[in-house]
Amino acid sequence: MIEKRITRDDEKPIKVYSLAQYIENIIDIFPRTKLIWWYRGHGDADWPLIPGIQRLPVESSDKFYEHERCITNEFQSRASSFLQSKPAMNDFSAWLTIMQHYGLPTRLLDWSRSPLYALYFATQDYKRNGNNDACVWALCPGTLNDFARLEEKTYIYHMHHKTVEDVVYTAFRKYHRPNNFKSEEEKQRHERYGHSNDTIVACYATETDARVFNQQSTFTVHSSLCRLTDVHEKIKWDSNEDNKELLVQIIIPANAKERIFNELFYCGITHGNVFPDLEHVALDIRRQRFDI
Repeated sequence: MIEKRITRDDEKPIKVYSLAQYIENIIDIFPRTKLIWWYRGHGDADWPLIPGIQRLPVESSDKFYEHERCITNEFQSRASSFLQSKPAMNDFSAWLTIMQHYGLPTRLLDWSRSPLYALYFATQDYKRNGNNDACVWALCPGTLNDFARLEEKTYIYHMHHKTVEDVVYTAFRKYHRPNNFKSEEEKQRHERYGHSNDTIVACYATETDARVFNQQSTFTVHSSLCRLTDVHEKIKWDSNEDNKELLVQIIIPANAKERIFNELFYCGITHGNVFPDLEHVALDIRRQRFDI
């Protein structure tokens, strides 16, 4: 499914042809909204804004959640023997972060606090995906969590916050309502599950891995099959506040991707800086010395 391109107030799509134009548009967002923004780059502007687990073909929503639980539980079983220091088996937030880190499709969608790193991800495959426009999505996490209303006061949570743990729980276990609640805490938890099982929430990563830290990683956690673009439209039409924006999409036309990628490289946003490992250091040297 092709994602609808987002514009502001029915204006023409925001298009940028240089790093300078991109930065100008990014800077414009802050004084206009006075809010925190996160960023995500797509090599193809028509890629849907959904987490990896939702890209897998599944017949129905019931089957989808069953499929997800099969994947996460199999990973826990098989990966345990490879991890020298593994989380507790019921530390589902930590396990989900590990799964995302190693490329398993999960309900996490990666974002970055850095608009330049997002632009790198949007343009770095210009040779392989050069005929398609790219884009950077900007997300306002505070607006998203305010819309979710999981707590009385809106926060940008971290992965081990109890509210996020509730959202993550159903990726591993099917929640059954007990016939009789054993405590008030159990009753309150059930009420939270009832709300959090169909929502999208923004949170900071708590993983100490160098790559996660370096890329200024953040996540949206999707326990709902509703799309962020649908939430954006609902907020746009239902809100009485002018600054209640959720998403902004900046298009990088196909013929500008190589230029912008080169400009990022000249400014120090390189393979080896985004991915701090020897493989990507070697890519930088190959590019600099041999232009490959």
